[in-house]
Amino acid sequence: MPKRRREHHANGSSTTPSPQPPKQPPFQEQKVTFKLALLPHAMEDLEHHVQSKLHKLLMKYNDDAGGVLLSLSHLRLPPSRRFATILQDLPFLHVQVEATALVFTPTPGSVLTGEVIKVTGTHVALLVHGLFNAAIAKEDMPDAFEYVSGRGEWVCNGGGGGEGGREGRLTLGEQVEFRVVRVHEAAGLIALDGSMREEGEEPRESTHGHYHHQQQQQKQQQQQQQQEGGGGGGSNGRQEEQPSEENEEEEEQQQQMGKRKSASGNDQGEKKAKKQKKGKDGKEGQEKEREKEKRKSKKKDKERPRSEEGESSD
Repeated sequence: MPKRRREHHANGSSTTPSPQPPKQPPFQEQKVTFKLALLPHAMEDLEHHVQSKLHKLLMKYNDDAGGVLLSLSHLRLPPSRRFATILQDLPFLHVQVEATALVFTPTPGSVLTGEVIKVTGTHVALLVHGLFNAAIAKEDMPDAFEYVSGRGEWVCNGGGGGEGGREGRLTLGEQVEFRVVRVHEAAGLIALDGSMREEGEEPRESTHGHYHHQQQQQKQQQQQQQQEGGGGGGSNGRQEEQPSEENEEEEEQQQQMGKRKSASGNDQGEKKAKKQKKGKDGKEGQEKEREKEKRKSKKKDKERPRSEEGESSD
């Protein structure tokens, strides 16, 4: 045994692989302490109110447990002397309850199996254990898989053997084995990002990135062609100068048209202002004439009674 160790040191490398930490199973049973806030009326039936509080925590992510609570058992209440505490003037009884919980704790690197429930050209959606959502993006699929839009499935075109759907196709109802890459949590619900590639293998290039790369290459080629065309021969230089002169003439014409439009707009504005003034003057004149007529009618009405009085006196 000592001789073998010396040979490994001399060669500078060892044939034995580096030990890796054991991966924990996704389901764990552990003791968890829950901190509950109860109202005073819960003292009537303490066990019932504690169970109802804990029941609302099931099937949700819990920070104290570090995963999703699936079930609770062996509920242990605190002793009667140290049952609860009251903080300041808040009307709540703060209680610490211990229980044995079955927790779903998927971690990056763990291997799970899910059923395909949706297939698109960008990803495959899975349902893990009939409860949890997972997704495998196109970039995290093996290179041998290609999407067939007519059939709505991913097909393996030779090579890339292995377990969990690598041989064959990915279609609705298929059981797929994948490796957890990321775990998302929001509002007590979790979602998993998975991968079918080997651990440490880089993701495949997406079609969007490939198309963007092709566009950049085409732009570079066009720029090179323009530079080469501009440097060779005087004819190309003349052809480039002509469009610039035409552009200058077009710009001058556009500027002249803009000036004409602005001048015509000013003339129209002045005409409208004059019309408005005339209308105002006409209205004022009509009002004055009406006032004069009213005054005349009032004078006539006053003169009539005087004439009638003179006649009566005669």
